[in-house]
Amino acid sequence: MTHGTTERRGWTSFHGGHSAFVDGRGTVAEIAQAAAERGFVAFGFTEHFTAPPHDAFTPDGQIADRYQQCDWIAQYVEQVRTEQRRWAGTVRVLLGTEIEYVRGADAWTRERLAAWPFDYVVGSVHFLRFDGQDVAIDWDRARAAEALRRAGSPEQLYLDYYDHLLELLDWRLANILGHLDLIKIHLEPSERADTARVRARVRAVLETMRDRSVALDVNARGLIKPCRAIYPADWILGEARRLGVVATLGDDSHGPDDVGA
Repeated sequence: MTHGTTERRGWTSFHGGHSAFVDGRGTVAEIAQAAAERGFVAFGFTEHFTAPPHDAFTPDGQIADRYQQCDWIAQYVEQVRTEQRRWAGTVRVLLGTEIEYVRGADAWTRERLAAWPFDYVVGSVHFLRFDGQDVAIDWDRARAAEALRRAGSPEQLYLDYYDHLLELLDWRLANILGHLDLIKIHLEPSERADTARVRARVRAVLETMRDRSVALDVNARGLIKPCRAIYPADWILGEARRLGVVATLGDDSHGPDDVGA
């Protein structure tokens, strides 16, 4: 709102639109409809891309099979292209994907991404590598606690997480870095590390993003997660602004009802 006038907000989201193809709800068409009805001028679908093979830790010792299937991708691409035509002139719909960083899977990911006509790529770290196993830090408290145990301290857990982000940036595949401080999602306030070493590592991530023109995802989904906070924290946003990092908005919607939440 400006002085004495009211302007229609030009809402955008470039991380979200997760549908029932993987871990969301509803169809691509229903999500695009919701974006149009809620006043979005641009909306990017970023369905989770097939994860590279990895040995995922599970509390019960069972092998996890998360996002391993890829037979849905052609349908996803076709449906997003359909919505691009349907909403042309109203909402700029973009075809994106969210890739999973798994240490050592650079070539595997690059080769499979090349087969699809994505407009852009969101890169995210959901797994941390410890002793040859990948521990999901965003899945539940049990896994987050295991990652903390293996790291040995909150500070080291944060340092390990931001090291994974730096490695993801070295892949040079991501146009946007997703939910930069996702590491906090299942941690108690006393387990969150905001030390000088952690801040220096975050600055290294932000400087690399700036130098490689990778955008920062300002992501609202943390508000409905256990951490009850936007990703990233205010001090990270301030540092990103100071360093000249480009930022973009993401609702990280996982269904029509989440769009714009």
